[in-house]
Amino acid sequence: MEGNIDKDFLLGKTQEGRAGFTELRLFVTVDAPMSQEEKEAFIHDVEKRCPVADNISNTTKITTKIV
Repeated sequence: MEGNIDKDFLLGKTQEGRAGFTELRLFVTVDAPMSQEEKEAFIHDVEKRCPVADNISNTTKITTKIV
């Protein structure tokens, strides 16, 4: 996995931009006796059920409480 992030925003050097990654690139090796089509279908199913991918792809409400 690799991605692009605005390090200046992260470090507080600018107020322009955003804190999150602007792009994530995943490189997956499926070590299984499957055709390319089966591997692609498998990865698609994994992405569809992955809670992390879902949170990245969709808006999720974040609640912060000081205790």
